[in-house]
Amino acid sequence: MNIEVKAILISALLTFIGIFNYECIAITLPYLSQSLGISSVFANWVYLGFFLACSSTGLFFGKFTRKYGIVRSSIICVVFGIIGGLLCIFTFSPYFVIVGSMLRGISASGTFATLYVFIYRKVNIHKVGRGIGISTASGFLGTLLAPLIGGFLALYLSWIWVYLFTLPFLVIVLVLLIRFDDEWIDDIELDRVGCVIWAIAMILLIYGVTYLSTFVGIIAFILSVVFILAFVVYELKVDDPLLDLGIFRNHLYSLNVFTALMTQFIKCGAVFVLTLYLQYVNSYSALETGVLMGFYAFIMILVSLVAGKLSDNHNPVNLTNYGLIFMFVSVVMFCFIDMLSIYLITIALVLLAIGLGIFETPNKKILFEVSDRVDLADSSALLSTVRDIGSLSSSAIFTLVLGIFISVGDKIVYWSLSSILMFKIIFIATIITIIVSFILSFKVRNNSLLGNY
Repeated sequence: MNIEVKAILISALLTFIGIFNYECIAITLPYLSQSLGISSVFANWVYLGFFLACSSTGLFFGKFTRKYGIVRSSIICVVFGIIGGLLCIFTFSPYFVIVGSMLRGISASGTFATLYVFIYRKVNIHKVGRGIGISTASGFLGTLLAPLIGGFLALYLSWIWVYLFTLPFLVIVLVLLIRFDDEWIDDIELDRVGCVIWAIAMILLIYGVTYLSTFVGIIAFILSVVFILAFVVYELKVDDPLLDLGIFRNHLYSLNVFTALMTQFIKCGAVFVLTLYLQYVNSYSALETGVLMGFYAFIMILVSLVAGKLSDNHNPVNLTNYGLIFMFVSVVMFCFIDMLSIYLITIALVLLAIGLGIFETPNKKILFEVSDRVDLADSSALLSTVRDIGSLSSSAIFTLVLGIFISVGDKIVYWSLSSILMFKIIFIATIITIIVSFILSFKVRNNSLLGNY
């Protein structure tokens, strides 16, 4: 197999597996809780365990993979994923399922830190954008297939088959990695103290925003802010930091980290709220809603493949701004969702899919190429972490919004009011993102990266 094809295939498979596993967790929870005889609250820790493990280890794997080798680290993470899947399948204890889910989260975190390294190391520089586009499209494919395949397997066979589904793909990746000839190792120190501080901060943050309506949740959130500040202070003093904070003096790098965070907030918030709105307010079935979401993911797949090719020959900053414009139009329409027919809702969803499809690949390409101060694995790990934070923030804010209207007697009314308010919050976030993006884009227009297009 051609080395370029092998590198892209490894990256695409790892992206697909990680996204598919994440998207399928929520689908399996009702069946899992019924099968194991546990409450829905306890079953939710299967989801939280994946999220906690993924977010708290993201930056760690950026350094770990550089110190011990990209290929070797990828093999370790794939093995973690296989063991985690087997724990979930061959156990009747909910505690082992949670542990298995956490191992799958660690596996996703580690592979997200390495998958783009293979493309940049082995794919022709003039085809890197296409490679990233294919990898991004495979992630959208995971988003498309997760509700369809996961829902079918859980409904007609068992939730166990959902966890079994990705194991053959992990074995294929493992074989490809074992046969991969090259290895890349950097002589760096692993900032263990920084890793611990960051892990504690992320665990407290995720727990805090998940249970922000409780006293314990508020305390956890406050402590997470304290630990994040402690992390910043410590990283500024250490010689070989877990995260080189000086890189954020680069406006273009800061811009793409910020927009990655905000677009993930916009994406997850809009899709999550729309899914619930269609079912609770418009009385659409889960199948009908799933078909519409599948169409949305299919559009993103097609657009991201085109955007990957365009990013090799056109200014990637301009492409990300075009994507933001499509998202803006979409979110404006969603702000009036109670007045929209299903046809206009579909058009708004398509515009969101086009915007995200255009945005994703150029955003990653800029982030990976803009600075020599940050290694590719570190940037990839940072990107994965900020995207997790963006997803978490949107779900936490929507939970708080629901709490505002929960006292309204008619459930349809409070779901409708909550959805409209959340879309207005997303609209404000979109406006802020666009303003910051265009201002910083103007400031960095003479950047050396942009000069190549």
